[in-house]
Amino acid sequence: VGSEMCIRDRDRIIVTCVSFICYDIRYGVTVIVVLAMWFLHYNRMSKREFGGITGDLAGWYVETCELAVLGAAVVLAYILRICGI
Repeated sequence: VGSEMCIRDRDRIIVTCVSFICYDIRYGVTVIVVLAMWFLHYNRMSKREFGGITGDLAGWYVETCELAVLGAAVVLAYILRICGI
């Protein structure tokens, strides 16, 4: 069950990235950069603080990753609106 959930989460992340790229390349690049930075932080933190990745940490990662992507998209939209681009 856990591996199936990881596959669904991975597919959801890929679909999100492709959707943002199709909408606007600036959003797509922003989402990919945020996802990469968030994963590197999560991977390092989970190994340092907990000794590895657990199911609870994976769930936390998915939820916070979704919030990070949403926050990045909102900030980018605000910046683009202010700059008039």
